[in-house]
Amino acid sequence: MKIALAGLVLLGALGMNLGADSRLSRHQKAMQEAQGVSVKFRISQADAPAEDHTLSLSKPNAFRWESPSKVVVSDGTKLTTFDKNARLYQTTEATPELLAKTFETPALWAYHAFFDAKWTEQITSEKVGAEMNQKGKLLTQVVLGRKAGLMTLYVEQATGLVFGGSYLMAGKPVYIQVSDLQVSPKTLDSKLFAWVPPADATETAGPKDAPAMLTFSAVKPIFDANCVSCHGGPNPTRGLNLSSYESIMRSGAVKAGNPGASSVVRAITSGVMPPRNPLRQADIDLITKWVADGANP
Repeated sequence: MKIALAGLVLLGALGMNLGADSRLSRHQKAMQEAQGVSVKFRISQADAPAEDHTLSLSKPNAFRWESPSKVVVSDGTKLTTFDKNARLYQTTEATPELLAKTFETPALWAYHAFFDAKWTEQITSEKVGAEMNQKGKLLTQVVLGRKAGLMTLYVEQATGLVFGGSYLMAGKPVYIQVSDLQVSPKTLDSKLFAWVPPADATETAGPKDAPAMLTFSAVKPIFDANCVSCHGGPNPTRGLNLSSYESIMRSGAVKAGNPGASSVVRAITSGVMPPRNPLRQADIDLITKWVADGANP
């Protein structure tokens, strides 16, 4: 389902906080009252294969998010992020701050209402858009201004629950389409949130408060030291500028969440780039993980 994003930029930064008056209040109420939630959704964007994701939530603070490239799982005490491609995982303390940071990911944001009783307070403006029919479900498009950025959610008219959405990444639309959403009065099986490493997985060391998702700041020094001498400045080699997050994402050389489809990852993994001094494996793994985590800014 492709819904035009025209009009997102018109919402600007209205300072009002909609809180309980938001059209998403029914969604938040249902999430808060539920003891368990299961979501299946697909993420699609131009020039990248569609990806199927699952999200499982259980009170008080357990969750599991799985995509083709990663698993992020927490039993409420420990949070583990597993990179399926690199076969690396890292476990940290599951703090409320880390939980909130994980759910800043646009595809998950609507379901942070399950944990956050003040979720609607993040909404600063809202505009009702078109109605649509998705496999028999009548949905309403609601364009939101948020403290973390603009996005659109598709709200089921009958229940008020969020069944997908859309947002912009590097100027290009990304679509979230929910195929199944189950809200349960019972908690989910605790075994779902227990991390059991695959036999071929390796644990990576990191500080206890390390974020579950890498951001660009973690990989920028690698690009600066090894790449920007050629791929930087006003006339970068082959037009590929690796000097900033914006220029990298604009180039299309990185496909967020999909290292295999990212030409930068393929080049450094094969040793083609840098041509004279291939990157250390640790640096390759870090860049691969950053991309797999969603190429966060």
